[in-house]
Amino acid sequence: VVPPVDIYGAKIPLVTLGNDNPNSSHISYIGTNKYELGRQLAKLVKSIKPENAELLIVADTNHNSEATNIMVASFTESLGKTANVRWNLLETGRDKNISPDEIIRQTFIKKPEINMVICLSLEDTLRVTQSVIDLSKTGQIKIIGFHESAKTLEYLSKGILSAIISFEPEEIG
Repeated sequence: VVPPVDIYGAKIPLVTLGNDNPNSSHISYIGTNKYELGRQLAKLVKSIKPENAELLIVADTNHNSEATNIMVASFTESLGKTANVRWNLLETGRDKNISPDEIIRQTFIKKPEINMVICLSLEDTLRVTQSVIDLSKTGQIKIIGFHESAKTLEYLSKGILSAIISFEPEEIG
């Protein structure tokens, strides 16, 4: 990662917001602790999971795979072996020949046992929710979405989303 410079070539101090990139030359990161987020996701899953949960974690790891890895490691550690949850990670950004929408749809078709999904971006939340609606699986699959938007709040009010992970950046600092 090339550090930012001013018009004279002098380095500019960099602060990253929202998503951390440990390979950048930033002096500070302001945002969500991904390890703590993984712990909180595990707590949420334990509280709303169906019996014998078959969980799918949907993430576009092209954007920030290190943050995803930290979150998933913390989630796994916090979930433990006693939670009676089997889970898989679906990386939607890896295959450039197939759209993320189609990857998600095909996963639901090939793995009909999936009964819970965690989405790690707003885009994947909307894709998963639309696939669940299109495949007539609303009420059969619990979805934990990421980020508030008019559409995710609508889905939450209709019971299509079970929960939304939302951030309050003004509370961070």
